[in-house]
Amino acid sequence: MAEEYREMRKQALDLMISEFTKDKPALAIDSLTIRESLKHMDPDKWVREFNNIKKIHASLPDYYRAARCGDDKYLRYLRHSFCSDLTVTGTRPDYGTSRITHYYGSELVRPMESEALKIPNSIDPIGKIVKTDEGLKLLQILFLTKDNPEEIVKTLERLTEKKSNNILLWPADQFEREKKEDMAAALYNSNEGFFIHLNFPTGCPAKAHSVEFIRLK
Repeated sequence: MAEEYREMRKQALDLMISEFTKDKPALAIDSLTIRESLKHMDPDKWVREFNNIKKIHASLPDYYRAARCGDDKYLRYLRHSFCSDLTVTGTRPDYGTSRITHYYGSELVRPMESEALKIPNSIDPIGKIVKTDEGLKLLQILFLTKDNPEEIVKTLERLTEKKSNNILLWPADQFEREKKEDMAAALYNSNEGFFIHLNFPTGCPAKAHSVEFIRLK
């Protein structure tokens, strides 16, 4: 039974990613539901928790897809969740290898590790990052999409209900990288802006979301 469950989730995830690579929206192919947990645990404990309860830890691409195909009511729920507390995701940056891993440590779906890429060490708005080739490549890997710059900006603005100059990517700075601590990606919405953290320490507690993929017949 567990093996069938894992295979079903893998197929649904593979379907989602294959849709991302096409030039058309992924509506009516499959859907996903992101659910909030009221617990607060550090990211490594969340890995064990989600594996134990047979759920998938939502990673950055899941939130991007929610903005692509979710209705307004559902997105309002997500925005409210982002405002209530910092949300740690299943996406992990590795500053030693300069790689990004989605679904880190999952036993239900295959974790996905990117090729090596340049991760900046300054806090910049998405509207600025997306204008360079390196920045565009980073955002495409973070959200598992081949969308062009305009589509990425539009999608993230819909997710956050903020303009691109108020959606900020916050990577680890040089001091944090020299400490060589494991870090996770996390999301937080505030009056100052919507923050996509790539420097959340794995020893700090936060809430998290699970994600369910549903294949439509």
